[in-house]
Amino acid sequence: MHLFSIENLFILLILAFFYLPSLYKRCPSNKIFVVRNKLENCESFQCYHGGGVFVWPLIQDYAVLSLEPIEIEFSFQDLKSQDDFNINLEGELCFSISAEPSLAEKAAKKFFNLDRSQIKNIAEDILSETIKDNILNLYNDYIDKNNKNFLNLISKSINDEYNKSGLCVIDIKINKLEKYISGTKQFNVDNTEKTSSQTIEISTTDTLKDNVPSLENQENYGEEDIG
Repeated sequence: MHLFSIENLFILLILAFFYLPSLYKRCPSNKIFVVRNKLENCESFQCYHGGGVFVWPLIQDYAVLSLEPIEIEFSFQDLKSQDDFNINLEGELCFSISAEPSLAEKAAKKFFNLDRSQIKNIAEDILSETIKDNILNLYNDYIDKNNKNFLNLISKSINDEYNKSGLCVIDIKINKLEKYISGTKQFNVDNTEKTSSQTIEISTTDTLKDNVPSLENQENYGEEDIG
């Protein structure tokens, strides 16, 4: 009896006909489809945005990352500026996983099999560290007289850090900014009204590189108030 008889070959073809379609996975346009190759000592990730791909069991598995925006509300109290002013800062941030191929691959490696709440938690940690580091390197006069430039600087810094993990900032809004020293409030900017709050929208291809002053050149800014 031959192993590959016509009857056995016919059965294999029938099984393949019904089994192969189950291996084909489609990816919606609002998601990133990530295929992980599990070959020993050769793990790699491939990202697909739209279309479809075959996923082969045993040697591959897959995950789907949503491109839908995620919103974060942040509130920081008593952050220290470089000249020892206390800064209170409240606002909102909107971000998403980037569809840009090089950034999507970073997101695939970092967030494979994580849900949106876990991704949000990681993004909140990055946001917290970035804002604290920026405030620590800013002077009182810079924050006092350059609210828009301050927001630009914060936005770009966060976006740069997010890009390292395959994320991108969509927009950021500061609703409240207070500044004081030695327990006595010296200055207060409260933009809680929607019409007066500062908002920056960031393009994934242009992260305000030409509009943000460096920390070293802060003293060159502050001659003109931003309304």
